[in-house]
Amino acid sequence: MVVYGFVHRSALSPRIYQAITKRSFFASSRDHTSLLSSATKHRIDHPDGSKEYINFASNTSLEMALKVNKLHLGRVRVRTDPETNTTVIFDAKVIQKALGGMESVCGPLIDMALNDANGTVEGLASMPELCRWVSKGVDGKESINALQKLIDEGGDQKYFEAIKAIATGIPRPGHSVVGIGTYKDGRDGWINLAMEHINMGHSDQGELYKSRNAKLVGIDYLA
Repeated sequence: MVVYGFVHRSALSPRIYQAITKRSFFASSRDHTSLLSSATKHRIDHPDGSKEYINFASNTSLEMALKVNKLHLGRVRVRTDPETNTTVIFDAKVIQKALGGMESVCGPLIDMALNDANGTVEGLASMPELCRWVSKGVDGKESINALQKLIDEGGDQKYFEAIKAIATGIPRPGHSVVGIGTYKDGRDGWINLAMEHINMGHSDQGELYKSRNAKLVGIDYLA
């Protein structure tokens, strides 16, 4: 997960964001820009206290949108810890991928969630391709600066094997599982790799937060 920090546009108060092919339902001839700009945005308050922000075509009824998830254009989930007054935004997702990327589809939902939030706000940005990317680097199929620097500087084998195990899911020699010890041994290198990966724009959710003026401030290496 990735950590971002930014200033809320309306309140100008510090916010923190932490950063864990089918045919489209809509006809391709539909004016996507118009559909998104006129889309209805709605907040769903769940019994457990969590919230879900969705948008859907303006000519779709709310009743139908609540019944049929495939009618959603995008979705953002939110939960709040009442003890710490911390709001966590997570699981931003574009449902109708033909309409565009995270920023155009889910950006307005992030804005809506921010306007509703009080106190500290954290947003979880996942990096689903990080392990695959690092694995390619280990195999020499991808140029990764952080990995090459480790090799050039003659990093110890234990450190390198830990990073390799985290990326591939295959335990290090002499170990039966990829456990907490492996993650601790590879912590610094894995954080550097994650930073390089996210700075290259490989996390759609991370790019969404940056489009709202968020800044990368840290990595949760165990997430």
